[in-house]
Amino acid sequence: MLGALQAHAQQQNDEGALAQQEQPIRAIEEIVVTGRLSLGSEVTQFSSSASITTFDEEGLRESGPLTLADVYSEVPGVWAESSGGQSASNVFVRGIPAPGQFLFTKINVDGLPVFEEHGIGFLTPDGLYRLDENTRRVEAVRGGSSAVFASNAPGGIFNHITKKGTEEFEGIIKGEYGDFNHFRADAFISGPIAEGTTYTLGGFYRASDGVRDPGFRGDEGGHIRGSITQQLNKGEVTFYADYINDRNLFLLPIPLGLDEDGDLTSIPGLDANEDTLVSDDQRLATLLQPGGNRETFDLTDGIHNEAITVGSDFQYDLGAWKLANKTRFMDGETNFISAIPFSISEAASFIDGQLARAQAAFEGTERLALRFQGDGVGANSTFDFAQNGAGGNNGNGLLALSGFFGVKSDFDNFQNDLQVGRSVDFLGEHFLTFGFYASLYNIDQTQQVATFLQEVDGSPRNLDLFAVNGAGDVIGAVTQNSFIQFGNGFENYSGDGEVFAIYAADEWQATQRLRIDLGFRFESQVLEGQVETPGVFDESENNPLIPANGLETLADDNILFGTGAFSSFREKYEEFSYSIGANYEIDDWIATYARVSDGFRTPTLDDLAVAELGEGGTEDLLVNDIFQVEGGFKIDLPYLQAFFTAFFSDFSDQVFTEPVLDNQGNLINTTIVQSAETKGIEAEALVGPFYGFSLKLKGTFQDADLTAFDVNSTGAGIDLTDTSFAGLDGNRVPRIPRVMVSVRPKYAFSFDQADGSLFLDVNHTGKRFQDFSNNIILPSFTTVGAGMTLNFLKNFEFTLIADNLTNSIGLTEGNPRTDLLAGPAADSSIATFGRPIVGRNFRFSLAYRF
Repeated sequence: MLGALQAHAQQQNDEGALAQQEQPIRAIEEIVVTGRLSLGSEVTQFSSSASITTFDEEGLRESGPLTLADVYSEVPGVWAESSGGQSASNVFVRGIPAPGQFLFTKINVDGLPVFEEHGIGFLTPDGLYRLDENTRRVEAVRGGSSAVFASNAPGGIFNHITKKGTEEFEGIIKGEYGDFNHFRADAFISGPIAEGTTYTLGGFYRASDGVRDPGFRGDEGGHIRGSITQQLNKGEVTFYADYINDRNLFLLPIPLGLDEDGDLTSIPGLDANEDTLVSDDQRLATLLQPGGNRETFDLTDGIHNEAITVGSDFQYDLGAWKLANKTRFMDGETNFISAIPFSISEAASFIDGQLARAQAAFEGTERLALRFQGDGVGANSTFDFAQNGAGGNNGNGLLALSGFFGVKSDFDNFQNDLQVGRSVDFLGEHFLTFGFYASLYNIDQTQQVATFLQEVDGSPRNLDLFAVNGAGDVIGAVTQNSFIQFGNGFENYSGDGEVFAIYAADEWQATQRLRIDLGFRFESQVLEGQVETPGVFDESENNPLIPANGLETLADDNILFGTGAFSSFREKYEEFSYSIGANYEIDDWIATYARVSDGFRTPTLDDLAVAELGEGGTEDLLVNDIFQVEGGFKIDLPYLQAFFTAFFSDFSDQVFTEPVLDNQGNLINTTIVQSAETKGIEAEALVGPFYGFSLKLKGTFQDADLTAFDVNSTGAGIDLTDTSFAGLDGNRVPRIPRVMVSVRPKYAFSFDQADGSLFLDVNHTGKRFQDFSNNIILPSFTTVGAGMTLNFLKNFEFTLIADNLTNSIGLTEGNPRTDLLAGPAADSSIATFGRPIVGRNFRFSLAYRF
């Protein structure tokens, strides 16, 4: 709504009155295309009955996003977490409970999803599209109408609208530098090929260590897109191709401390604003597999998305009827190679916990010695946690038990969306649209997880643990190459999805001031595939990683891996959704709107694969029903544009699978079933501009509460019998803040041959909880950012963005692998093991437009 509203300098004329400079159409008056189906009708934000926020090119540059989630976080009602890096963000809309990712929302490009299913673990939809100069605008629809206009997206749609070719040659070249060794180059050109034929070509390349430097290049890659548009006698057709090849570091929780005031702070040896527990020491990891097989993974690959997309967009006027058809095919693969800290322990207590295990395996063991990997075998520890002061190594004496994840996904997706529509005069004017949507997709995914030891430091080294007898001789190894267990998580499945939907919409202009929107969607989904049954393997007699006369190790005793046996699953879902909305313009400057909708979220292939290996089977997986009501006011005055929305959502039978650690450190998929409801208010306003000054305000105030909860382990080793999860009704949904407020004052200036703006961003996020029992607190935090834009010498643009100037420490999540099911008996405390936002950083860019 206000994301693209631009404040322009004001000048006082000779009579003392205000005279505005020429400015583009304001966002509230822009035509929107997302969250609606009607062909031939034009709807502005002011006349729409949906909650829409838009960002134009200037608004996107001003927000200075590093990730897609940075843009989405500026939408009221949206809590977006980008602390994990440039991919794999988590987005929550209007309090809808979710484990993360984009489970209830869709990322669209020109009206079609980047990939059909946004809820597959380790397959990141935000990594399959990047913001660059190809993007003309972004439209974000939340709640309501999105239940009808996309599959499994009752939470919202983020639609990226790309540029089309121009009749005159134009373009941009831009370079960007960040103080975290960040370099990026963008280019875009557009122009005519022949009469009625135009083209675009653009993209970017970026290389960066990342704000949290792992000791190697964390982010590298780029994106290129080209299109050709042909004008027809009564329409147009666009063909395009898109290629992305991008690698990004994945960042997860780190340990923190509390100062004397009880506020989060850094611990010795680890800066909460700049450091990570990922380092070059674990960059290459060789995992042992049954039969003596080995596979080596490289952390520099990180989250590596590579995909090619081709498609077309056809529109034609048939007279009374209008026709539109969008087609897209994507083929790609994602490698998700990451090191994820599971738990933090004092080194002394961890060794005590491992002593009995070593004594049972190696006769004569009296103590354990902890050494840095590569220091060789010796009786004494090189990791000094006792003699080197109270804090031991790095001043903290801590070690981390971390998981090395090697996940590979291959996928493809064909989509086609056909629409026909016309206008009909009956008690006003109706714009009718009928459509048929088809999407076929395939996913093959293999996950391997192994657990290793490392110190807690800004550039941590890996650790090995040895058994020592009374004579001081090393007689065995608890670890090997820092791995304490070579396989404690495994999943391998392949699946196909078929989505077919018919839909219809009526945008009814009943009177000059009253507009009524109706829409429904009937969808059929077939999900089928096969999943490999895992087993436990002892490779102690067949371990090629042990050198001749080497020490026996416990790391190869229990390797979880595939048995080669597969079981099949197949489920069919037939679901109906609807949405009814109305917008009434009380006067030329004020309108009110309301909407009721009912949508759904079906299980994913991921869910079915996990359930097939459990006791209940896939038939126990329920379809999540989501009922939503919203309504509010829109105000459009010369110096005030404002939107106020109240919303209510009821979510029943929401099912998702979350990997959690069992008592032995194994990563076990656990199925959680919950119901919840959310009540909230969204407010957004732009005040001004007065003499160049303007103020943008945004606030979300919501209560997202559980109404039912159940949890079931799908594997052995998780003991929930001593923990009662009854009586959680009324508890707050994990990770959802009650309060989100942002304030952006801005000053726009103009002088000879130059103009620009200065702005400040202040954002406050309220307290949240990491666990369902509401015992582990994620404290509130406030960040301050700033920036400027300067247009000079007609064609040059300079932009400066500064993030988190005060180096605030704010947690976006705790540790879901251990904290999510902490239970009512857990002590209430602030999370001191979590994923914080990045610290202070600066970026500037220089662009030349022609």
